[in-house]
Amino acid sequence: MMENNQTVTKFEFLPNEIIIECFGYLNTLEIFSSFGQLNLRFDQLIGRVPLHPDFENASQTISERFCQKMLNDPEMKRYIHSLSISNSNPSIDIRSFYGKFSLSDFPCLQSLTLTKVESINMDKLTIMLSSMPSLTCFRVIGSEGYNNALISSLDHSRIQTLIISKLYGGLTFLSNFQSLTSFTINACSIHQVFSVLNNTSNLKYLQVNCLSNDIAEFYEKIRLSVDSLRHLVINETKLEFYHIQMILKHTPNLTHFTLFTYSLWNSGCAQRWEHVIHNDLPYLKVFKFCFQYFRTANEQYIEEDLKKFQSDFWCNVHGWLTEYILSYDRAMIYTVPYEFPTLQLPCPMERYRNTVVNERNTFNKVIVLKIDSDRLRRRTFDEENIPVWFPYLCNVKHLEVLHECQLHNPLVMLQILKEIRQISSLTIPATVLQKWWNNNELCQYLNQMIHKLCMKGTLQFSRPLDIMEQFCRLFSNVQHLTCTVDRSSYVLFISTHLRNLIYANFTSTRDDITHESLQNDILRLGMNVQFHVDPITLPRISILVYRNV
Repeated sequence: MMENNQTVTKFEFLPNEIIIECFGYLNTLEIFSSFGQLNLRFDQLIGRVPLHPDFENASQTISERFCQKMLNDPEMKRYIHSLSISNSNPSIDIRSFYGKFSLSDFPCLQSLTLTKVESINMDKLTIMLSSMPSLTCFRVIGSEGYNNALISSLDHSRIQTLIISKLYGGLTFLSNFQSLTSFTINACSIHQVFSVLNNTSNLKYLQVNCLSNDIAEFYEKIRLSVDSLRHLVINETKLEFYHIQMILKHTPNLTHFTLFTYSLWNSGCAQRWEHVIHNDLPYLKVFKFCFQYFRTANEQYIEEDLKKFQSDFWCNVHGWLTEYILSYDRAMIYTVPYEFPTLQLPCPMERYRNTVVNERNTFNKVIVLKIDSDRLRRRTFDEENIPVWFPYLCNVKHLEVLHECQLHNPLVMLQILKEIRQISSLTIPATVLQKWWNNNELCQYLNQMIHKLCMKGTLQFSRPLDIMEQFCRLFSNVQHLTCTVDRSSYVLFISTHLRNLIYANFTSTRDDITHESLQNDILRLGMNVQFHVDPITLPRISILVYRNV
């Protein structure tokens, strides 16, 4: 028996109930990799708790071991509650997965995610989807050409949640999904939103990540109010105010509304929103928004209009607190804390913060930071105008330098990396990147921090060998690379010298590549290579290089 003052510090001493609770916060494949084969107890626990394997970013070794365990222990498949498989992971794609299993082998599967489905997958998938009695949630991502066929194969009577990237034409087929309560679509037009609302009698949650007013294949108006809808999310749109108002007039029972808009500045914005909320949304409790406005230099009173969002109606009656950012050509007002994962900042700018809110928590949800230049005066970041609140962007993982922003001064980038220490992914124009290579301190930070690099534009070398070696030394810790090269020979050089590279997507702008020769050279490195030639973009060739880990 343990003494009362003895502290239990070893994880395996915990009772099964607590260990199972801990497992619920971890990735299934990580659990399997860390605790599988540790001992008999953990082996049995892993195979008899709700499992949610996600193979999209999993290594080939872990994926194959997990699949082999399911083959050896068929009972384990009864505990698979959700499953994600993807053709974006060449180590174990959709075809290789269903070569081992049928989706109907998982009797308790409630949620299925398919990413980048290809034509070769369709025959088997449509058959399997029709025989999945427990499936209530279906996600299909990056498979626009096959979404309609996949969805039509589902058991319409059971699906409660649909998440898709895009659909073409009307969405009248949703009327067959009487049990549907949650629908998310990545991109659609306002007329498709009307179609959704007209054909879903029990929908409670609707999310549109990018809402457009493109010329649609059809025209539809909302026929009746959608009384069931409680939660509406529009994460990005350039629609005019009256278009959004058309939607809100037919969703009178909304309690939660999230909206991100881009538009030209029009005065009286706060008053128009007060009118809509008062007349059309009487039950609205939570309104989270970010309004970004482009303005011209002669708009002198924009700040006075923005302050109207801080009137008694917004702050005291509803408790919706805001702050705003002004630059020469843009204005942005948003509820605090900021709700959205992406923050795009113009420069130079001035932030008018809300002192009632803890500044350290304002941008906790931001994981992608985009920096941009002043579009009218073509000004950009310098050392003096790096925001003093950048250290509070503590959860930012990805930094994107937009093509309009000519961030030539390496000291500016160095300061950003010093302030935001969690950045591990960088998207940047190749022309900007090549201006930084002579700053040793910046190169050290880039080498230590950046594990995922995406370069826009073509990577060109005036002195190929020396500069390529410098590039590979600078990014020796990069694991994921996306870039365009003007010589296919660079593909082999970079793949050879980036020792930590796991996945690279090259685009070659010259038709000077010998597939067989490059394939043999890449295979000798212990890596795999795939070629994709699109007749429309010739002579550009996509070359995927990946390592089995």
